[in-house]
Amino acid sequence: MGGGQVDDSALKNDDAVGAILWVGYPSQSGGTALVDIVTEKVAPAGRLPITQYPAEYVDQIPMTDMTLRPNAATGSPGRTYKWYTGTPVFELGHGLHYTNFSLSWSSTPPASYDIQDLLSKIVTFLDLTPVDTFEVKITTERPTMLHCSSRTALQGPLLHR
Repeated sequence: MGGGQVDDSALKNDDAVGAILWVGYPSQSGGTALVDIVTEKVAPAGRLPITQYPAEYVDQIPMTDMTLRPNAATGSPGRTYKWYTGTPVFELGHGLHYTNFSLSWSSTPPASYDIQDLLSKIVTFLDLTPVDTFEVKITTERPTMLHCSSRTALQGPLLHR
């Protein structure tokens, strides 16, 4: 737990680790939320709000260098999801949901559209004009939890992936 990032490469590459829950600053109700996840009361889902850099990142760029774009002259690999040219441990937005989803169309959408008809529906801005509206039905299944052998019993339940 914590709002910062730590290189999770060792955990990511360890076959004995079935899941990593990054909870940031979980606040007053964070413990309860975490218990709800590992006891299957809720299914975890989330996306990282950060880019997780490898540990050597701190040696590639001085912390006083606030430029975002990569710079060959200084050796800076860049900063943030947009400019970093290295391989992040986890990218911004990485995340999984430990539930199986299934989708079905309420009604089958058209196989194609007439571009002139779509353009005629533009009211003010092209990027704000809806192309179509679809109704779908999404169903979910509860996550499957594995309680592991005595070797990992003290680590608690692991999410089966």
